[in-house]
Amino acid sequence: MIKYLDTLKNEGIKSENIAIGFFDGVHKGHIKLLEKLKKDDLIITFSLENKEDEIYDLEIKINKLCQFCDNIIVLDLLKIKDNSAKDFIDFLNSFEPSNIIVGTDFKFGNEQDGDVELLKEYFNIDLIELEKKDSLKISSSLIRSLLKNGEVKEANEILGEKYYFIGKVIECNKNGRTIGFPTANLDSEIKILKKGVYKTCTTIDGVVYDSITNVGNRPTFNGNNVIMETHVLNFNRHIYGEIIKVEILDFLRDEIKFNSVQELKEQIVKDIENIQKGE
Repeated sequence: MIKYLDTLKNEGIKSENIAIGFFDGVHKGHIKLLEKLKKDDLIITFSLENKEDEIYDLEIKINKLCQFCDNIIVLDLLKIKDNSAKDFIDFLNSFEPSNIIVGTDFKFGNEQDGDVELLKEYFNIDLIELEKKDSLKISSSLIRSLLKNGEVKEANEILGEKYYFIGKVIECNKNGRTIGFPTANLDSEIKILKKGVYKTCTTIDGVVYDSITNVGNRPTFNGNNVIMETHVLNFNRHIYGEIIKVEILDFLRDEIKFNSVQELKEQIVKDIENIQKGE
């Protein structure tokens, strides 16, 4: 069961255990909390108010949460943000839970005045201490900061997996093909990742290929919108309309506006050589 709600109204659902949180990125800290659940328990999560800050889009987040629990409620934060902490308490009460599972920093209510101490007044709370890495709190905010700075290896370590995009391959202007490096362009919205060129791996029909991916607006071709275009090594067939997965492994360099297409081609050759040498 997956339900999307824009009001704090329960439709007769009951659950013994409820885990609550934004769970953006579903990182190592979240997993510690989510592993407390059984498959028939309930997760209550939220759609982010600012989509530009999403680590993963909502569909990917839901798919990741489904690994831990079959029942998920997604609350539209924009629609419920004016509800008070007491409104949220009443909403939780309607599920008749025996146990609420949250992290120590969980807050709720229109004034953010609801916290774990208030929850303890109404429910039995299973409080999960925050995970740390090098004295820093493992958090979605930290991961966002790392991705925005191109520090992908560090972000992947905290996520517990390689950061990835899943999307449909769409036709674009075919600049890559005309210069000898055909690319698969994804229909995913690129929001949080730093513009630049990345070492990646791409899964097509269950097979994983080495690849190189540009995230940006193609300044050499005077592009004006941010796209993700991936050149898959040792691969040569049309895959328009297919769903592929691109995993981001490492940041190679900033996006550059070259003086000529020939300069761009020479740099792409160098980028590929660096990937093949493991640099």
